[in-house]
Amino acid sequence: MQVNFIGHGLDPKNENTVGNILVTSFGENKFDSFTGLVAFASYAGVNKLVPSINIAKKNIKN
Repeated sequence: MQVNFIGHGLDPKNENTVGNILVTSFGENKFDSFTGLVAFASYAGVNKLVPSINIAKKNIKN
């Protein structure tokens, strides 16, 4: 079993954060759907994802 710690936010020094993983995934064209469940989010944090979400909208159908 492999266990990874995934931190919160977007951190340029740490690629293993939820924000960085989302940005990377949104940039790939192998996904055609996205479902997200969020307990806590800040406007500033979500706003940083907007450019990546706009790129992903070209491929995501659902």
